[in-house]
Amino acid sequence: MNLQNAYIINIKKVSVRTKSFLMFLEYIFMSNRFKKAFVAFGGNVVSSVGEPKQTIIAALKELESDSLEISKLSNFYSTPAFPLGSGPDFVNAVAYIQTDTNAEELLKRFHKIESIFDRTRSYRWAPRPIDIDLLAFEDQIYPSQYEFLKWSNLTITEQTKRVPSKLILPHPRIQDRVFVLVPFLDVSKNWVHPVFKKTLTQMLGALKPMDKEIIYQI
Repeated sequence: MNLQNAYIINIKKVSVRTKSFLMFLEYIFMSNRFKKAFVAFGGNVVSSVGEPKQTIIAALKELESDSLEISKLSNFYSTPAFPLGSGPDFVNAVAYIQTDTNAEELLKRFHKIESIFDRTRSYRWAPRPIDIDLLAFEDQIYPSQYEFLKWSNLTITEQTKRVPSKLILPHPRIQDRVFVLVPFLDVSKNWVHPVFKKTLTQMLGALKPMDKEIIYQI
């Protein structure tokens, strides 16, 4: 092997190593840039684009962008409206997303998309074409564990009268709602509640049997 060929081979080796190193740096950068979050979708009346399932699919397309990726979507499920008798059955789903947006900006984006698909806030738990809730953002407890526990411990009667004026993370009702827990399990088997230190399976198991019988996949 002459000196010129040896030089070319060494340059190629350096190029491969450099490329591998740059790819590694890009992976680290993207891992730090994008945060994982879980988002609940629901609806029980028609919107301008159609039935609730169609509305959720349209909202997902509207949501996805350069700063947000839909990594996994659950099956779609049907459950009775809550409280019982307050409207048509709901269609529900949960998405696992990755985003470089912070939690508060993400919530503003959700509200904007809800308005695109005819969501109005008239009274607590009113029928609605689309509902987008931030369930969890990384392992954040926001704004504090005290605030989270204050809202998660509300009675049903108190829930009808009081609504948080700011973002609460994780969502204070995850542990109570079969229509959240079941689709959440579709996209994350290993998620652990950052306050209660319980898995989704454990929280689902703690619900009353009758609560688990009202949900079915569609």
